[in-house]
Order: sequence, then C-alpha cells, then structure tokens
Amino acid sequence: MRKHIKNNVSWVGKIDWELNEFHGSDYSINNGSSQNAYLIEEEKTVLIDTVWKPHSSEFIDNLEAEIDLNKIDFIVCNHGEVDHSGSLPALMEKIPNTPIYCTENGVKSLVGQYHHPEWNYKVVKTGDSVDIGNGKSLVFVEMRMLHWPDSMATYMTGDNILFSNDAFGQHYAVEELWADKADQCRLWAEAMKYYANILNPFSPLVKAKIEEIQKLNLPIDIIATSHGAIWRENPMQIVEKYYEWSQAYQEDQVTVVYDTMWDGTKKLAHKIADEIAQRTNIKVVLIAGPSSSGKTTFCKRLSIQLLTNGIHPVQLSLDNYFVDRDKTPRQPNGDYDYEHLHAIDIDLLNKQLKMLLNGERVELPRYNFMTGKSEKETGDFVQLKPDNVLLIEGIHALNPDLTAQLPGDSLFKVYISALTTILLDDHNYIPTTDNRLLRRIIRDYKYRNASAENTIDRWQSVRDGEEKWIFPYQEEADVMFNTAMLFEFAVIRSQAEPLLERVPQNCSAYSEALRLLGFLKYVTPIHDNEIPPTSLLREFLGGSSFLY
Repeated sequence: MRKHIKNNVSWVGKIDWELNEFHGSDYSINNGSSQNAYLIEEEKTVLIDTVWKPHSSEFIDNLEAEIDLNKIDFIVCNHGEVDHSGSLPALMEKIPNTPIYCTENGVKSLVGQYHHPEWNYKVVKTGDSVDIGNGKSLVFVEMRMLHWPDSMATYMTGDNILFSNDAFGQHYAVEELWADKADQCRLWAEAMKYYANILNPFSPLVKAKIEEIQKLNLPIDIIATSHGAIWRENPMQIVEKYYEWSQAYQEDQVTVVYDTMWDGTKKLAHKIADEIAQRTNIKVVLIAGPSSSGKTTFCKRLSIQLLTNGIHPVQLSLDNYFVDRDKTPRQPNGDYDYEHLHAIDIDLLNKQLKMLLNGERVELPRYNFMTGKSEKETGDFVQLKPDNVLLIEGIHALNPDLTAQLPGDSLFKVYISALTTILLDDHNYIPTTDNRLLRRIIRDYKYRNASAENTIDRWQSVRDGEEKWIFPYQEEADVMFNTAMLFEFAVIRSQAEPLLERVPQNCSAYSEALRLLGFLKYVTPIHDNEIPPTSLLREFLGGSSFLY
C-alpha cells in the first residue's frame, strides 16, 4: 500500500519488521528496517528503486494494485545492490522495454547480477536531468563509493526532494515513515550505527560529496532515504551530522582488529601492525602471486581502501610491460615462455619507475593480448605527487630484479594466492592449482580469446614458470593474503562446465578436462547473481564494477 510523501510522490516500499541482520550476520538489526521505493506520478510516471528479491512478488502485487505497470515511463536505479534492485528482474518481465536510468557502473552491476544486457539502460552522470512534466525534472548526482562504485542520488525539482540512496538512512522501521515521528534517541543511535557500518570507511569521500552538493545550492525540503525514516523537518540536520561524522577525531595510530584460536592470526596481526608502524616512507606497494590468484582485483580494492585513508594510489600492471610476442623467450620445445622474467621489458620498467619516483611525467605502455604487441603511444600519462603511492601488480612483482634500483625501505610487499582448503572426503582434497586453473579457463575464454583446451595445454608451462619465477620469492613478502573462497566452486561450476565439455576427446587436454568436470559434479551449483560486482571473483566471472 502506497503512503503519501508530497504532492504526486508516494512511498511504495517494504517495511520489514522481522529483519534481524544485514550483510550476512555482520550488521545486527534490532528495530526492523525498510526498503524504500518511490513512485512519482507527474506527466511522466517514474519508479525510483525497488525492494529485495524475497519481497518482489509482494512489491509487484502492491504496485499493480496502485497503477497500471505499463504506465511507468522509466525506472531510476540509484544503486544496484540487491536490497535496492532485487525486484527488477520480476518487474522487467512484465514491462520489458521500460528504460532504466543508472550510472555506467550501475549497468555493469545490473548486468553482472541479473544477466540482462538487453534491458533498456539509460546511462547518466552528475548534472544530467530528465523532464518529468508539470515544470519538474529529475537531476542525477553520482556518488561513487558511497558506498558502491555505482551509487548515485536523484533530486526532484519543484518538490525539492532528494532521493538519497544509502546516504542519510538507518536500519530502523517507522510505521509513519517520518523521522520526526520516530523515537529520537533510537533514531539517532541507529543513524550513527548506520554511518559507522556503511559509510565510515569512506568518510573523506562523504565530506567531499557533501561540499560538492552544497555548492549546487539545491533547496531540499525532504530527504527520501533508501532505508529507514524519511527526513522532512529540518532535513539538513542529518546532512550536518554526516559532515561532522566525516571529520571525526582520530588519534595518530593504526588499529588492527583480529580474532584468533591458536595465536596464528594474532601473530599475523601484530606483524602487519609492526610493519605499518615501522615503514613510514613507503612509496611502492608490490603485489605478486601466481596466475589467476586475483592480483588485479586485489590491487583495485586496495586502491579504494588507501583512498579512503587519504592516500592516493597510482596503479601499474606488469602485464602491460610484456615484450612483443615474437621477442618472448622460448621454452626448450620452442613454445613461448610467458612466465619468464624476461617476457617483461625490464629495462623500460626500471627506467619508468625511476622517472616516476623522481616526479617525472611518464607515458605508460599497454600490451595488446589480441595482437601480441606492446603499444607505447597510449596517451596514458602518469606523474606521481607527494601523496601518491605506486601500486605494482604482476606475477614477478616480488622478484628483486624488478626493484633493484629502489630503496628497500620504500617498498611494501604483498603475496596473494588462492589457498584452497576444501576436502572432497577424508582422503582427497581440491588442490589450490585446480582452483586457479578453473578461474583461468573462464578468464581466458572471456577476455583472451582462448579455449579451455588452449588454457589446459599451457597450464603445465604456467606451473613450471611459477616454480621457477614466483614461488621462490614468496618469502620476500611482508604480508600474505588468501583469495580462495569456500563458495567459489559452486559459482564457477555453471561457467566452467560448458567450456570443459567442449574439449574434444581426441586431444591431450581431454583427460584433464574430464577430471575437472568430475570433481565439479560434487558441488551443487549456485547462480552468480548474489555475488556483488566488487567481488574478486568478478575478475574471472565478468560483471565487475572495476575496469580491467
């Protein structure tokens, strides 16, 4: 049942009194919550967001009781996370050609989760607007990493309503919807808890975004949140609190939080803390690991975390420093040895590293995996500023030859791998190499124009290269990170099986393909639509929020 907000704007969401946890069990819900969706009925009819998939049937039935769904002119998706977009697939089955307004990253998020690239997406960016009639329009404001890469807010002129997405909300169920009708002690406690759990890691971005919105001088009469109570009496009070919280006092220290049973994690936590405390001059973070360990996504996620802490990372991938394919070292059998250290243009890399650390402007190369050529004139210029840290990722990143000319105290080294711990039974385990091989099969097919047969045939060469060029240097790392996930085989199965089944019986890769298919049969498949677009697995599965 709809609830009136202002003029021709109604709330059509879901109040969930029984919700007791959010984001798994990480966020406790003590007073219920709501998934807020809104219906605008001007000359154009607009739906802003939907609700969680478990409530999709109820949501659509209630919406159909209020309006003819075919009268919806377009949908605004402020954020692709499932608690906002979960009802979209069911709704689009009924109105399949309805335009969906969202950010460019929003398209990636929705396609990655729901696998409908054919939906009628309308990409918007900050400042874009759409006329909805009666002298009113919707203005879009990107809010990247508040708290997802695809996040945005929508402002309605005329009625002066800010549909604020995940900003300014709470996990708090209020029957009357309005913040001024709620228990004020409970309201502000839940608002602060929400900020601390959802947005606190991005406080520098919150501060900057609030200052950006203030410069727009938009009159705001109502802040219509995505969760919890809606602000109408002095709505800027919550904005002022967010600005205050974004500048919260903090001491000059680092806190490492850990849980341990046998003191192993305790030792690791103390080691990390010691390294951070001792290394105040770090300018280069080196990220290494074997093939398909997830180095690229780890680097991107680390970049975001560094940014939220006031450190501005510059990413550099060793994959772009490959020499031309015809200059690649050969194995004894004549095949290209892509794992060889000198498959990397060491001279160019060292030259550019020295230039960057000296503050010079550098044009980064790009390796074209399709043509096998190194492209030098890319237009991708980089120059390090004093607050920049250089992130270098690649299989050889911990090899001392790559950084021999850099001061040792400027380096922080990270080694990552998929260290699988799953047993098929009491005697048989899934090797970590199988984990990475399956990731690589999917990735090579999607992005490197290679079949499962090609990837399997090259796998032994990859493994030999790891033994020679990667594993000997893992002890150089300051920190080791495990990227394996207990559930990933269940997700991988649906994409890996069709590729493995295409391997011909009369080729050398067939027996390996058959073996992989055999152990995948032990796993109950699950769909990847519950995997967020920021997940490391998206590097291989597709649908990532990150650009690769």
